[in-house]
Amino acid sequence: MPDGLDILREIGRAAAPVPAGETDLLGDWLLRQADLPAVPELLAVAQGNTADDLRLHRDGDRVMLSGTADRVAWAARSGRFVGLVSDEDANYVVCVPIERLTITPGTSLAGESRDMVTARAVALDTNEIGAAPQLDLIDLRARGAATRAVLIQGAVEAVVELVRDYCEVRTQFGRRLRDFQVVGHQLALMREHATLVSAAAELASAVLQGSGSWEDAATAKIVAGEVAGHIAKAAHQLHGAIGVSEEYVLHRYTRRLWAWRDEYGSENEWAHRLGATLVQRGPDALWPWVAAAADQGG
Repeated sequence: MPDGLDILREIGRAAAPVPAGETDLLGDWLLRQADLPAVPELLAVAQGNTADDLRLHRDGDRVMLSGTADRVAWAARSGRFVGLVSDEDANYVVCVPIERLTITPGTSLAGESRDMVTARAVALDTNEIGAAPQLDLIDLRARGAATRAVLIQGAVEAVVELVRDYCEVRTQFGRRLRDFQVVGHQLALMREHATLVSAAAELASAVLQGSGSWEDAATAKIVAGEVAGHIAKAAHQLHGAIGVSEEYVLHRYTRRLWAWRDEYGSENEWAHRLGATLVQRGPDALWPWVAAAADQGG
């Protein structure tokens, strides 16, 4: 698992247009939770967005899958589609060959494959569906959010280095940009944000390694999402017009930061869920939760 996390981080650092974490950290994990056999193909995983309406129904002895899943990463280029689906009694993991589904191609803000997957009464074989009573949708959403936090960490580190190097060599009014007080202040803030997202990624890594909770993933995604916004804004301010040019590398990172901050739940979505949970527990539970989180982070 540490190797997988390092690869995920480096994909973010390189802004590489490749599947990142869907097969091993999400798809394979879902299959294991339902005791389904591993498959050699690339896996596309449903995010579990509120607009998704995948459902199971029965036709005699057959179990059928119908409905849609939107914004599925790299579905058009994958071998199988994996999703967490509920019926009236329990949650199930389904694993269906892509050729039995309808794929409507789409792209993220970064230009990466984010497709709509549609199932029209697809009959499932016994090795394509498994019960997962211990799994809730929030578990999948949290794990997906954790992958995005790690990707954001890698991209943020790369952007900070890119901006630092640019401000070292770019001159204005006979001075290097980094020598202007306001620019130096911005660079310092960016380094602080990079440190903050690194701590968030540690929480996310714990979730992906099985020792963290959905609350840890929520915290990591909230922090990573906010940092992504600050870093992208500051980077474009310091680069000026060159930052948005097609030939320059900066937009490859910032468009991914903007896209990843919304996938598997934006910071607003996770903040509302986390806040509602803490309120429900009552005021006496708040400080112990904060103290425990501080101990884990330290």
